[in-house]
Amino acid sequence: VEAGAVKEALDNWGISADTVIASSFDTTSSNTGVNSGGAVLLQQLLNKQLLWLSCRHHIAELILKAVFQSLFGKTTAPFTTLFTTLKSSWATLDLTDLRLPPTPASFCSSLTPLLAFLDERLHPDNAEHLTRGDYKELLELATVCLGGTVTRKRGYSYTLSKPGADHNARWMSKCLYVLKFSLLQHQIPSLTAAMKKKILTMTSFILYTYIPFWFTSPSLSRAASNDLKLFQNITSFKRVNKGVSDACIPVLQRHTWYLTEDSIPIALFDPDLDSETADLLAKKIGELPPSPIQIRKPVLPQITPSSKLPDFVGPRSFLLFSLLNIDHTFLLTDDWKETTQFNQMKTVLSSLHPINDSSERALAMATTFNRRITQDEESFQNLMLIVEAHRKQYSFRTKKDLKNFV
Repeated sequence: VEAGAVKEALDNWGISADTVIASSFDTTSSNTGVNSGGAVLLQQLLNKQLLWLSCRHHIAELILKAVFQSLFGKTTAPFTTLFTTLKSSWATLDLTDLRLPPTPASFCSSLTPLLAFLDERLHPDNAEHLTRGDYKELLELATVCLGGTVTRKRGYSYTLSKPGADHNARWMSKCLYVLKFSLLQHQIPSLTAAMKKKILTMTSFILYTYIPFWFTSPSLSRAASNDLKLFQNITSFKRVNKGVSDACIPVLQRHTWYLTEDSIPIALFDPDLDSETADLLAKKIGELPPSPIQIRKPVLPQITPSSKLPDFVGPRSFLLFSLLNIDHTFLLTDDWKETTQFNQMKTVLSSLHPINDSSERALAMATTFNRRITQDEESFQNLMLIVEAHRKQYSFRTKKDLKNFV
C-alpha cells in the first residue's frame, strides 16, 4: 500500500523514475521486509535499485530501547512507572542541590571533547539544528551532568525543567528523565541502591554513547564512520556494564545500512575522513568493473573490532555512480577530490537526509489537520489539493512572509 501510494504521488507530481535515486524510511519490517517491504516493492514499481536511507534517529532509538530494557526490564504500560517517582517528588526537591554522576574510567578521555561538542551544539549559530525544544534541553542537561556550565541571557540562570510527558514511544523523554534522576536521586529516599546504580549506568550510556551518535545522525556523509565509532563505544561500554553492551551490539548489527556495499561510497564525501582511508576507499571503488545490479534489499554486513571502511566495498558499490550516470573511474586519479565528478556527486548527496523527522512531523500535522476539518479520504485529498495550490500561489516560507502578507 505504502509503495503504491509513493509511486502514485511521484506520478501525480510528474517525477520520473529516472530522477529518483534513494528512499528514506523507518526500519520497521513493513518497510524493510525482503519480499513485501515497502522499500522493496517501491523498487519493483520503479524498476530500479535505489539507495536505502534508513532513518538514523530510529536506529538510535532502537539502541536506547535495548539499553533501557536490559536495565529496567520490558513493560506493556503506556508510561514508565519509575519516572512517576520523579514526577511525584518534584515539588519537594531542591533543584540547587545537584550531585554529578561519576565518569566511568573507560570514558575519562572523552570528557573534554564531549563538553566541547555539547558547547558547539548549543552555540546560537547552531540553533536552527535544534528542531525541537527537548533537543536543547538534553544538550543542556548533559552539560550539567558533565560538570559544564549552561549560559543564559543576562539576569537569568539555568535550572532544571519540570519533567514532562512520558510515553514508551518517546525515547527522548526517557533520556531527560534519567539525566534528571542522576542529578537528584540522592534526594529521593524511596530509590534502592540497585536502582540508583542502574540509573547511573544508563546516564553514562546516554552521555558518552547515545548523545554523540544522535546529534551527528543528520550527517549522511559521516554515517558510515559514525557507525564504526558507535560500535567501538558500545564495545568499550563492556567495562561499565557488559549486559548493556551485549544487548546493544545485536541491534546495531541489524542496522548497518550505511555500511552496505550499496552505500559505502557515500563515505568518500566525509569531510572528517583521513586521507589514507579516503584514498584506499576511492581506489577500491574506482577499480570495480561496471556490472548489472540486482534489484533487491541490500545485504547488511557485520561489524568486527578490526573493521575499516574499505572492507565494506563490493560489486554493488558501483550503484551510486550508476544512479548519477557518472563514470566512477575518476576515483583512480590523484586529485579525485578536485574533479568535476566529485563535486557533482557532493552537491547531489548534500540534498539527501538520513533522518525522516521532518516527514513524520509533516504527517502528524496533516493528520491533525485532516481530523479537524474533513471526515473522509476524498474530502482529505481535495483539502490537500487546495493547500498545495495555495502554497504555490503565495509561497509562505517563513513567519516573516506571513506577517508581510497580513
